Amino acid sequence: MPTLAIRFTAGRYHATPWYRHVNEGAVEWPPSPWRLLRALLAVGFAKQHWPGAAADIPPVARRLIEKIASVQPQFTLPKGAVAHTRHYMPIVEGTNQKTTKVLDTFLRLSEPDKPLLVHWAVELTDEENALLRELAAGLAYLGRAESWVTAEVIGDVAPDQTWSRPHVAGEAVPRGWEQTPVFAPIGAESYAAWRSQELGAALAAAGKLTARKRAELEAAYPADLLACLCTDTAVLQKAGWSQPPGSERVLYLRRADALEPAVARPLAARAKRPAVEAALLTLASDTEHGQLCPLMIRALPHMERLHDAAVRLANGLCASLRGCDEQRVPLPGHRHAHWIPLDLDADGRIDHVLVYAPMGLDAAAQTALCKIERTYGKNLPDIVVSLAGFGSLPTMRRQLRDERERRLGELATATVWESRTPFLAPRHLKPNGKNAIAGQVQAECESRGLPVPVHVAELFREAVIERKFFDFIRVRPDKAPPQTRPLALRLTFPAPVSGPLCLGYASHFGLGLFAAVPEGLAHQKGEREK
Repeated sequence: MPTLAIRFTAGRYHATPWYRHVNEGAVEWPPSPWRLLRALLAVGFAKQHWPGAAADIPPVARRLIEKIASVQPQFTLPKGAVAHTRHYMPIVEGTNQKTTKVLDTFLRLSEPDKPLLVHWAVELTDEENALLRELAAGLAYLGRAESWVTAEVIGDVAPDQTWSRPHVAGEAVPRGWEQTPVFAPIGAESYAAWRSQELGAALAAAGKLTARKRAELEAAYPADLLACLCTDTAVLQKAGWSQPPGSERVLYLRRADALEPAVARPLAARAKRPAVEAALLTLASDTEHGQLCPLMIRALPHMERLHDAAVRLANGLCASLRGCDEQRVPLPGHRHAHWIPLDLDADGRIDHVLVYAPMGLDAAAQTALCKIERTYGKNLPDIVVSLAGFGSLPTMRRQLRDERERRLGELATATVWESRTPFLAPRHLKPNGKNAIAGQVQAECESRGLPVPVHVAELFREAVIERKFFDFIRVRPDKAPPQTRPLALRLTFPAPVSGPLCLGYASHFGLGLFAAVPEGLAHQKGEREK
């Protein structure tokens, strides 16, 4: 089954849909199957030196075109943004001259090195496949002449759910996708049946005709599908066709963000930016003196606002920020970004945020974090955000210090850890078994690849009150926890564990954060074993 790989060497694709005016600023994306077949035929006439009439096309070429016209192809669509240039074309009327504005709209590809793949689910013979390779090699442009391309037939490729495909009537449009109409051939046999019926009805309605008039009427209905593809558009319009005979308008599904603008970056700069484990953000308030940072008890909504801003700036396509793949399936192992609130000056307010992703923050995630300037939210103060830097986790551990120049407990290495922010059980608590507090903590540690604690203790209520855990916002708007009772826990591991340690409900947004207990304080009273 053939797959055609098309690369736009100039990084642009110029093509106006059939049913749109050039000054409407629309781009045909994906390219219509009708356009692709006409482009391949044009290569045959120009470079394979086929005879000029459609009836004289070589038999192998006729079989090839009719086969790939019988199925609707599927596409992979490289991302791009719609842009245009404006031209003021002269209009000369006698001695008067004026200008009219004409738009040249095109798709500017974000990553020109990524090819457009076109897959036809049809079996070809060796002879037909060889001819398709020759035609693809001769393809110099697609759409308008400015759309320079190189093309090749690659090995058999199996399309998946990420490919743009025809929409099946009666099925709902998937979330994150949209419909776009494109022109496609109806198939040689379907056209032959349609032509016989329509031409017969036209001749019957016309009554008695001279031989010349009959020939003119029959000429308006091309003899076969290849004749339709080879007929000049001006001839079809003169014959009164609003769209080419032998074609139909097919609704294709494409990603809703397929034409969203993206910040251009030199390819060399992208390649030089490796993935990093962590990023550090600095927060300041939008007050007159910038002195009011968000309270630590409001960590959950503020971390969510930062997360939402980063996902939006990454166009929703960065798995390390979203925590799920393109099909919205959650990533296993909690390896995506954790938004960890830090209070370096111990005033009860968040002044820094550590963004930590075990899977690594790729170039797209780093770009999004660089672009966050401030966060907004209903009933939340505007917070000014600036990027302090990227680095590995060991680098962050060495360099981050509190106001007394001590290393942070959240990033330390120790065997005993205590709750820095409230721990909320991810499942309904039971007195015993795997849904007891100890069982849920053990499951949380196992899912993150951490050793199982040998001792899980719940601190008394006085410790919860002293740490103001009841004052913390503990409920996400779109996903409430099974229970909202905040817990303060002390965990003892069989061997030293390095932070950050985030467990339980909303642990990616500031809750369930633990800090290392200094060695001399690891066995204090005030706890009940779980």
